[in-house]
Amino acid sequence: MRIGEIAALVGVTTRAIRHYHHVGLPPEPERRPNGYRAYSVRDAVLLARVRRLTELGLSLDEVRDVLALYERLDALAGAPADDPRIPDLAAELVAAVPAEVFAAMPAASEGPSAQGLKEALLADYPPAQAEVVRRLMAAFTDRPCGEGNRP
Repeated sequence: MRIGEIAALVGVTTRAIRHYHHVGLPPEPERRPNGYRAYSVRDAVLLARVRRLTELGLSLDEVRDVLALYERLDALAGAPADDPRIPDLAAELVAAVPAEVFAAMPAASEGPSAQGLKEALLADYPPAQAEVVRRLMAAFTDRPCGEGNRP
C-alpha cells in the first residue's frame, strides 16, 4: 500500500502519517525501488491504534508508551498461557489506565451474560494474550461494586 491508500484506509491524512514518522511513531517503512513507502496491514493496524489513542486525548509521547505495551502484548502471540511475562505486562496495563477512567467504570456483575461476554472477547486471542486480557478485565471486575479505587 502507498501512503494515500493507507491514509484513506485508516482515516488520517498523509500529512499526519508523515508527521508520525518524523517523530518516530511509527518507524519508517521500507521503500520501494521508486522511493515510495510500502505499507503493510501491520502498519495500518499500528496507524489505526495511533489515530484512536490520539482521538482519546493522549499525547504522542503517551501514545508511544501505549504502543510499547501493545508490542509486548503482540510478542506473546505464540506463547503459552503460563508465560512468565504475563503478570508484569498485565500489571503494567492496569497501571496505565488513568485513575479517573478506572473510577468511572462500574464493577461488572458476574452472571451468565457477563461470563459469556468475557469468554467471547477472549476467544480470538492466543492463550498468553488471552491471559493478559483476562487479568486486565479481572482488575476492573473483581472489585466491590461502586469502588473507584484500583484493586
